[in-house]
Amino acid sequence: MDGLEMQPMMEGIISLLLTIITYHLSSISQEMKQFKKDYSELRNTCNGMISEQVSIRTKLNGLMKKTKRKPELPD
Repeated sequence: MDGLEMQPMMEGIISLLLTIITYHLSSISQEMKQFKKDYSELRNTCNGMISEQVSIRTKLNGLMKKTKRKPELPD
């Protein structure tokens, strides 16, 4: 095989490799978009849970102050 016969084969191999790389980069891009969407949803959920926790803690602290009992003395 001389250089002229080998060149089309090398071009085919390079073309195939570039196609494979393009496919993988495209799938990575789609996965990153989905990851960003999922991350945003998770972040919103966590923020909601944090605000709910603060609200519950505030209500509990208010109840504890209202129902504070005097310690009983032992007999």
